[in-house]
Amino acid sequence: MKIQNLSKSVIIVIVISLTIPIFSCSQRIADFTIISSKNIDLSRAAQYKRSGNRVKDEHMVFVLLGIPFEQPNLKEAMDKAIEKIPGCIALVDGVVYSKVGGCFPYLGTMGYVIEGSPLIDPKLALKEMPTNYILATYNKEKDTFSVKYISKEEYNLLSKTYKYESNILARF
Repeated sequence: MKIQNLSKSVIIVIVISLTIPIFSCSQRIADFTIISSKNIDLSRAAQYKRSGNRVKDEHMVFVLLGIPFEQPNLKEAMDKAIEKIPGCIALVDGVVYSKVGGCFPYLGTMGYVIEGSPLIDPKLALKEMPTNYILATYNKEKDTFSVKYISKEEYNLLSKTYKYESNILARF
């Protein structure tokens, strides 16, 4: 009789544990005008260009039984977002979020999300580019653009193929 009651209790605990929903929530921590973890030469501020696109990245850490395996780091999230764009030195007009997600109370993640418009130093952007040749393509079905760096040889080959469509290839 005791074994049946014990197994019923175990089954009830397992069912309740599995019915706890997977969740995710975020809390807005701050809005910012400009934020950076890089050195910025403010005497050249007039030369910097603001990108029309926004960039977003995060630093999330794994949590087990409510205990994080490491400390989430806002600087890591900021560095990852800034380093996504060649020549980016800061983010402008953005937001910082704290984010928690997972299957309470056992497994999950927690960390920071940062989003903003890249502020680009054109001189630095040219130095950071792996090549001076870029292939940009547009997918009509998905309404998306993709950009890929290509070699000089690929550029020369493609420029012959697309010689009347100059908006596809770019050389800097």
